Amino acid sequence: MATRFDWLGGADALAAGALAASGGARESGASESAASEALLAALEGGGEAQRMAELVRFESERAREWFDRGLALTALLDRRSAACVLAMAGIYRRLLARIEAHPQEAARTRVSLPAREKAWVAARGLLGVGV
Repeated sequence: MATRFDWLGGADALAAGALAASGGARESGASESAASEALLAALEGGGEAQRMAELVRFESERAREWFDRGLALTALLDRRSAACVLAMAGIYRRLLARIEAHPQEAARTRVSLPAREKAWVAARGLLGVGV
C-alpha cells in the first residue's frame, strides 16, 4: 500500500527522522512507510497526538525561520528573480499555515491552495507587496 503522505520520495525518511529526533519511537528495521503510517496514526489520536502536535509546531517554526533567512536575500537578486522568489515564498507560507492549522489533513491528503488564492498570493509577490 502506498503511503498516504504526499511527500513521496524521501519524505518517509524525513518523517521517520523527524519522529526519531523528537523522541518518538521507531523500531529498528521498520519500513519508512510504516513510520509514515505511525505518524498518521499519531495525528489521528493514536496515543502520540500531543507529541506529533509539538513536532508539527517545531517544524513549522523552523520552516518560518528559513523563509525569513531566504527572503532577506531577495535584495541581492534582480527585480524579476526577486519577484518570483516572493511569489513562491508567499504560496509556501500559506501552505505551511494550512499544515500547521490542520496537520491531520496534511497527513491524509495533499495540501494545496485554491487557484484563486494562489493567484492572489503570487500576484502580491510579483508586485513586491509582501509575502
